[in-house]
Amino acid sequence: MSDVVDHDRTDRPWYSQPAPGEGSGPPIQQLVLEDVRGRGWMEVAGDVLERWCFGQRKYGNVGLRAHDGRRNDGDAYAEALDLAVYCRKGLAEGDPVHAEYELALELVRRFRTRLARYPGGS
Repeated sequence: MSDVVDHDRTDRPWYSQPAPGEGSGPPIQQLVLEDVRGRGWMEVAGDVLERWCFGQRKYGNVGLRAHDGRRNDGDAYAEALDLAVYCRKGLAEGDPVHAEYELALELVRRFRTRLARYPGGS
């Protein structure tokens, strides 16, 4: 786990977050795995399991858990920003990901709007 803080914006508390704590409950990856299996998305389930195992090797823990001390919407916003960047890169390289890029931008807008409601979120 890196000691580098995500951002240094003290006016936006959801930007600078601590490293995840131990948390409680089952690993969230397990819950996602159950959800995608329940939808019959076995290929996706395999991918979730593969990423979960990668995360266990990388971070040395059993996975992300609830109540780990981080803001979920802040993390989701950061990931949505990354998703938008990767989709836009795909468009620049000629990949037909127009709908996916629009979806990524919509997620960015929704999470940013949600975060703006919190103190220091402007």
